Amino acid sequence: PQPLEFNQGPDVIMNFGTAAKEAERALAEEIGRQVAKGAIAHLIGGEEKAQARREEGDAQQEDWTENWFAKGNHRYSRVSPAVCPALECSQAQVVNALNRRGVHPNQTTAFVPGEPYTADVNIPGPFGRDGISTTAVYSDGVQIGIRNQTLENHALHPGVVERTVILQNGSFHIQTQGGGYGRWGGPNIWFDDAVWGPVDQSVIGGVR
Repeated sequence: PQPLEFNQGPDVIMNFGTAAKEAERALAEEIGRQVAKGAIAHLIGGEEKAQARREEGDAQQEDWTENWFAKGNHRYSRVSPAVCPALECSQAQVVNALNRRGVHPNQTTAFVPGEPYTADVNIPGPFGRDGISTTAVYSDGVQIGIRNQTLENHALHPGVVERTVILQNGSFHIQTQGGGYGRWGGPNIWFDDAVWGPVDQSVIGGVR
């Protein structure tokens, strides 16, 4: 299959239908109730969060979703706190730490570039297994990050996440870019910091 692209907007839409399993509908209803209460209604579409990131100067693209719950095109981007100053560590050190402990939530086995890697990221909720496959991302023959692609049993399938090490303001950071056409585009955007923040902190701890 062709890789999913991140920089797609409302003009590129793939219709996968809107039918959901009963468990998924139950979760959608619960999140919908929270939205109705106003807990996260003001952040639907991620616009305020995207604006805050633009003001901080770390946004690489705007967060965007076609649908809040139903299947549809969506994307998000976040940049971690500084992992380490470039004068105190190397990009290779950060990438190695990323491979060991920053590929996905609940990682228990190190990713080895060039070797097959699949895992269950275990999304909270009544979804069962949520499988991904991981490959390395390279630039000029040097690994700079990883790419996770959902398997068919993943609640958010089809989707991808790329996590790459970037240099920003004299320090190395981890940039996370996600996108796809599965369900839960809105919650996927809204909870990206909650999902990836602890994973980034694990990498930071692995370098220091």
